[in-house]
Amino acid sequence: MSYSPNQLDRLSKNYRTIAPRLGSVVSHFLVNIHEELAPSSVWELPTDEDHERLVSLISQIGQSFENPTQLVDTTDAASSMLDDLRFVAVKESFLTAIATTSDYTWTSQLRSDWESAFDLVPNMLVYGVLGKQHAQVA
Repeated sequence: MSYSPNQLDRLSKNYRTIAPRLGSVVSHFLVNIHEELAPSSVWELPTDEDHERLVSLISQIGQSFENPTQLVDTTDAASSMLDDLRFVAVKESFLTAIATTSDYTWTSQLRSDWESAFDLVPNMLVYGVLGKQHAQVA
């Protein structure tokens, strides 16, 4: 799957809107994912380094909308890191965080575009989000 020109345009515009507030996106994400995963697994509180790694991850994904050929294929890099249920929780938590930060500019079409973007980089997303915690599957 690849991005359509319209998807790239919408995603690029939305990313430019939220880019100055990526710290807020990550903060919202951490609250969301903690609520989703903490009851079912061992969950360590994120460090400042984790927070910065997540800001960098979203920045890399967002910048890829300007130049999609720069996005690294991570299909084999971490394929067994997370079961489908946890990936869905991670993706949904990020979508909720981006929607919250996007505020009134968020649309159902933009949600669909971001879902597609995250589906293209699942292993990058999983590694960036859970890092050392992925091995602690309940």
